[in-house]
Amino acid sequence: MNNFLTTTVWLQVVLSVDMGVGHSFSARVGLRNRFSFCDNMWHTVKASYIKDSLALRVDNHQEAYGFNGSGDHEGAITGAELFIGGLPGKDRLVLLEGGG
Repeated sequence: MNNFLTTTVWLQVVLSVDMGVGHSFSARVGLRNRFSFCDNMWHTVKASYIKDSLALRVDNHQEAYGFNGSGDHEGAITGAELFIGGLPGKDRLVLLEGGG
């Protein structure tokens, strides 16, 4: 699988970009605790991918950035799939266990 975006949640929100040539880069926002998103509330995730950089903000957390260090953004993806919670196939989402 080449050229994709993905976001995952497990003690952090991660926005990853794979340029399809074995080069990927990401931005990460850490969470206060493992139940930060298991609070029965809506949350806001803002993700931007422009040229060779990523920006990620979750709720009021500080914005995180990721940069394509190779300088190659010729293969920038347009119309690629976005996966939330993990990747299809063998990489599965690990569910958070509720506290109780």
